[in-house]
Amino acid sequence: CTQKTIDMAHQTAKSRCKLLADPNVHLDGKTWNHLLQDHGRELSDKEKDEVKEKLSKRFHKKIRCGERLHADLHALSNLLFLIFQQEDKGGRWFTSLPKAKSHSAHVTGKWIADNRIRVERADIHTHQSDALKAMVAEDGYEDKEVIFCLPQRESIAHFLTLWGTKFDDLVRPSTDDKLRLFGLLLTKEEVREH
Repeated sequence: CTQKTIDMAHQTAKSRCKLLADPNVHLDGKTWNHLLQDHGRELSDKEKDEVKEKLSKRFHKKIRCGERLHADLHALSNLLFLIFQQEDKGGRWFTSLPKAKSHSAHVTGKWIADNRIRVERADIHTHQSDALKAMVAEDGYEDKEVIFCLPQRESIAHFLTLWGTKFDDLVRPSTDDKLRLFGLLLTKEEVREH
């Protein structure tokens, strides 16, 4: 490894830490927690038939997870996508973000649905998460028997691995780098003659 590569690796790690600490990339906690609580609804018989015909069937403005459809998880994934897309928020970090919001929203929503943690009220005391304990203390959660939690920071870190700037892209020489090298080589008399 060259020193430049090592320096770029350190810079990438610092950038990742900055991103995860950047409040502009996070949704406000109340919105995140509220939308995360989506229990979904059962698929209708017609929708089940559609899924049998096409296993990868997606539904308009709903995330399908097993036999349930989640509208709030779709709204949550759309909000995240918009944050990742805006230059003054996540745009500078998420350089490989797909252009198609609909597809990305389903990928994001499906990941959130699969990775959120279902916590029964009786088991809340066993969780060490301060965020979960704070959420349970808020209005609107005291009477819920089941609460879903997922650290927003963990989600953003996951999506950064999918759609963030790749280290290989930072190390790969650009066209400008190649032109600069060519210009330097041509300044040498013996190279110019060949």
